[in-house]
Amino acid sequence: MSNNPSPCPLLDLRERYGFNLGNLEQAAGLTHIVDMNEHPLARIISNLPIRRSDAEKILVGLKQLTGVDYHLEDLAFLVEE
Repeated sequence: MSNNPSPCPLLDLRERYGFNLGNLEQAAGLTHIVDMNEHPLARIISNLPIRRSDAEKILVGLKQLTGVDYHLEDLAFLVEE
């Protein structure tokens, strides 16, 4: 895999690397939120913006699960300004 992966949605990454969203939530150190309208992973899947701090945690979790150092520019995450 190249050092600069092409933009790829979160669900494609999940399928490619074989992790589940619970694994990512744990690896990212995200607080479990029952309300799916507020959960960062559910918001990404729904193409809704997330907080930058949550996006950065998710990038760390993705690196732990995939071994790839993704950046916000690589992924289709909408980040709140």
